Amino acid sequence: MIQLGGDSGHGRGEPVIAGGLPYWVPAANTVATIPEANTFASINPGESAANGWSYNISGVSNGSIGFAKIINDFSGGVYNPYLGAKGSIIYHGGGHAATNWNGIVAFDLDTLLYSIWMGGTTNAYTADTVNCEYADGQPMSPHSYDTLAIIGPEAGYSKGALITPIRVAAAFESYNSTAVHLFDFNNPGIKWTRLAADNAAFPKIAGAAAAYDPDLGRVWWVCNTHQSGYQQYFDLADNTQKKVTLTFALSLQEPSADSLTLRYDSARHILVLIYVRSSAPSVRRVYYLDTTNPTTGWVAATLSGATLPAPTAGLAFAFDREPSGTYICYSKGDPTKLHRLALPAVLTDPWVVTEITPAGAAFATLSTGTLLGKRWSYVPALESIVCKFTATAAHQIYKV
Repeated sequence: MIQLGGDSGHGRGEPVIAGGLPYWVPAANTVATIPEANTFASINPGESAANGWSYNISGVSNGSIGFAKIINDFSGGVYNPYLGAKGSIIYHGGGHAATNWNGIVAFDLDTLLYSIWMGGTTNAYTADTVNCEYADGQPMSPHSYDTLAIIGPEAGYSKGALITPIRVAAAFESYNSTAVHLFDFNNPGIKWTRLAADNAAFPKIAGAAAAYDPDLGRVWWVCNTHQSGYQQYFDLADNTQKKVTLTFALSLQEPSADSLTLRYDSARHILVLIYVRSSAPSVRRVYYLDTTNPTTGWVAATLSGATLPAPTAGLAFAFDREPSGTYICYSKGDPTKLHRLALPAVLTDPWVVTEITPAGAAFATLSTGTLLGKRWSYVPALESIVCKFTATAAHQIYKV
């Protein structure tokens, strides 16, 4: 049954399903397209050679294409549950051979509007290459991969704050840095703040992923390189980068290892990393790290049941945990299917993979060079996964 709800921010009554879900949330195990109130392209701030925002591979201004590349070019996104009545999906990216525009875009899941929360640096050329910052002190646009994380009210940020513990393939020239930057959505006028300078002791290379651990107040991150027996993290208690020595450290020095997707599981106090690559031999690996006892190191999970498909191109893999505690996984390797990854009570037991065939609309096509990362996120207010595959495709929703 559909009933008329209050004003949702469109300036009109928003139909909602009895029980509180908007009318556009589909039935369980069904994919639908969200009826956006504007488009991503409609908020394009405009680009020119003068501001240095837009480049193609030859370093020549390419006009409006550059804005789309904060999503389309090796860049992810992240769900901010504290921004708006139903939360917002946040976009920040671009970087190498894409765009120097370093602003922040939000898609509000209540009003269904895109908006720019921070405009780009107007002279995005002269830079601090060590800390990946333009001349105005704002961070360069990066290939954000899966490195975006949101910290919330427990850390003093009532509307959430976007934090990046590593910045790779930044700006057209492709700089890398472990300088840590934060953007507070409650105080957008102050723009980004640098919390820590680059730490040369830590690896910084393309293919990074990060996850926020609110229980310990840490932002953990990994990247596509051997980590020499330790796991690094950023400690919010004193704004310093630290590391813990591990019994087993990750070694991901393999071709096409850009597809690292990292999540923190607060119910189990573990980090879960899924790593896939498409080049032969294809790899699908799931690791976990006990954050209460991290010195034990990363453990490779034993999988049983259906096989997680490798993507046909790197990066095209994403997952998130839904309330029952299982993970819903997407892979471009088989976009007509999803996979449910059920974690056992004893984590050393097999993790069971089940294939799902969703009803409804087909997922949009994920182009080469486009990843999902945390653009594939479970939204509690919608009881669904929300995702955006490209800059031109509307957001889609999968009801769990």
